Amino acid sequence: MIILSISGMLPLTKLFGKLPDRNHLHCVQTTKGYNILNHDKSEELYHVMSKTATTRGKYRIREVKDAIAVGTISREQIQNEYIMFDSQDLEIGKIKIKRGKDIELVSSGNTYTASDIGRAKRFDFLDNDKKYVISIDKKILSLKDEYHIMFMDEINNVVAIMVAIAIDDYFHQGIK
Repeated sequence: MIILSISGMLPLTKLFGKLPDRNHLHCVQTTKGYNILNHDKSEELYHVMSKTATTRGKYRIREVKDAIAVGTISREQIQNEYIMFDSQDLEIGKIKIKRGKDIELVSSGNTYTASDIGRAKRFDFLDNDKKYVISIDKKILSLKDEYHIMFMDEINNVVAIMVAIAIDDYFHQGIK
């Protein structure tokens, strides 16, 4: 499968090589959160619910098959930071987003960076050795916000989902 890039960047298959199907997800926004679909969009794997009663963006992720919670991501208003929590509400990482600066993901003791959030439609996260580890690609022509998520095995799939949600939430909040 070849994925074309309208932004002039390399196609994702050139960056990552052939990834197993489990390393491709689709995040589709709904009225109450997000549906996380498998590689060919034939099955919902995760469901993300937003907590609209709070002043900060807070999203709970649950696995559809076993109906169990697998994590939470919460936006801190002052620092434009998103805190990631596991199913036991223990902090597992942070995502820092600010216009004019690289997006920073800290997870499992590692730091990954992606290009400035300014006008990009695709966000490629690199490790310290400049190796691609996550790519979040926003579908441009879609009625609802939709993202194609690709990630290497070293990245937890729930963390990859949280990164896509943080990017979408950032754009919807109009945070500077």
